[in-house]
Amino acid sequence: MVFPPIPFPAGTIPGFRFGPPPREKKEGPPTVIPPAERWQEWLQDIFPTTFTAPLATYHAEFWDWLWGIGPTGPGPDGNNVFAAVWARGWSKSSHMETSAIALATHGQRRYGWYVCSQQPQADDHIGTISEKIVNSRVSEFYPALTTARVQMVGDKSRQRGWRRNRIWTADGFAIDALGLDSAVRGAKLDNQRPDFIYFDDIDEELDAEGTIDRKEIAISRRIIFAAAPSCIFIVGQNLVHPNGIVTKLVDGRAKYLGQRTVSGPHPGIEGLEYEGAGTEAVITAGRPTWDFMSIEVCQQKIRDGGIESFLAEVQHEVTLIGESRFDREAISTHEIDVREPIPAKELIAKELTWALDPYLSVWSLPIARVPYVLYFDGAEGVGLDYCVTVVVRADTKQMVAMIRDNKREQAEHAKAAAELWRQYNRGLVGWERSHEADFAAVMAAEGVDRIYEHPEEQTLTQRMNGTQPAKRRGYPARQRERRILVARIARYIERHEGQIPSAVVLSEARTFIKTPKQPDGEASPGNHDDALFGFGGALLMSDVPGAQSIGETEPHKPLRAVYHEANILARGGGYRR
Repeated sequence: MVFPPIPFPAGTIPGFRFGPPPREKKEGPPTVIPPAERWQEWLQDIFPTTFTAPLATYHAEFWDWLWGIGPTGPGPDGNNVFAAVWARGWSKSSHMETSAIALATHGQRRYGWYVCSQQPQADDHIGTISEKIVNSRVSEFYPALTTARVQMVGDKSRQRGWRRNRIWTADGFAIDALGLDSAVRGAKLDNQRPDFIYFDDIDEELDAEGTIDRKEIAISRRIIFAAAPSCIFIVGQNLVHPNGIVTKLVDGRAKYLGQRTVSGPHPGIEGLEYEGAGTEAVITAGRPTWDFMSIEVCQQKIRDGGIESFLAEVQHEVTLIGESRFDREAISTHEIDVREPIPAKELIAKELTWALDPYLSVWSLPIARVPYVLYFDGAEGVGLDYCVTVVVRADTKQMVAMIRDNKREQAEHAKAAAELWRQYNRGLVGWERSHEADFAAVMAAEGVDRIYEHPEEQTLTQRMNGTQPAKRRGYPARQRERRILVARIARYIERHEGQIPSAVVLSEARTFIKTPKQPDGEASPGNHDDALFGFGGALLMSDVPGAQSIGETEPHKPLRAVYHEANILARGGGYRR
């Protein structure tokens, strides 16, 4: 059921609006209870200043289902479970809290539980329901619902039926707050079993697998089996965990609450496209699923919390915290290719002075008329992250050499990389556009003339004219390009496209995990990803048209006495074994 949006009336609180304008409020207590045939009219009568904005289609779905519930039967579709999988901030809890009042006022249900992951969360929802009852027209139409039940305790004292975790009204309606972290088995009301149960935000993004198991046991064995035969279940949650309870309800893995109607997952924006990263990300395409949460509102959410939080909380792009981004079994298959770099003695015997750089590892010497590519991943300063230059054979995708250090200035690293470029047949060179200024300057000074250029962002004028954007040297550090690079590494690992002889690269791949900040992955605390990104960038360079072309291998320089093995060892073993 879809109702046409109506502009916000002046002075109203932004909420929801549907159908005809609100009825005029009559003076004095009403003589007729609002009709129950249409939930639209009921909401207008009871909450005239709250529900004032256009309703999303999935909001209407929920109310259609709820309004079709009888005193003892399931919903109108024959299911006793409704799961509202809506974006965070898209009024999920507000609808659920208000629907509890609707069940109470129309006698559809008498005793319920409001269940959350933590007890304080559930208590807060009970408090909000209480406020909705008191600060609405409920008292005019249903005065017994706004009056707390009073019980005699012995002959002298009285106990109110309205407290922090319970609403118990004079007409016998009651709802308790329960946390999955509390003793839900012991909840009861005069031996009544609950005939309606809410599950609101029962999943949390940091839930460990053991935590999920405990929650599932509490739900499937304690809560469900404590419910009355006529019980209905209403679930509300945005997806926050790939193995969470609601995620399993959506994809069918859950073996409980089987008669379920699932509304969603409904993202905040359908067909979302964006450019940029963090708080600077800009929405470029998409359609809001609720007019009240417009593109402008969503863009502000990104400016406030960043695109990563927006994707997780609003778009249901869930990720398991700490889960490896790459297939660890596939990583294991690459470990058979791991080997030590060529020993210094062999390099000395071949008079390969260029290969004696103290931070260079060489696994395969350059071969004439074979194409290679080179990629640089920079660091901000000495002693911090590593500067890494990786060489990959373009035709076989095999890693052949790597410079990795955080002990010298970037310019010195770049000079060694320029020499590596000359030796490996002057292949295509790329770098990330971040902390690359000194490297780029040295490349220019050293005569490196095969540098990767990436297209700039196409402007609106260029799109309208059908012209291509200009190109700029280097690979962008934007989130979109980062995602492409990580995906390229994943494909290489999973398909075993070539050899990775470096134990460092594979170690960084194992400790590269998904996080809320970086759903595509980042180094786990205490680890690095510089060599991994250097390798990934080299893979991307090897895929570029023209990367298969070759130059000439520069003749090897004669070995000088300064590079005698004894001298190298005397300086602290300057080569890598």
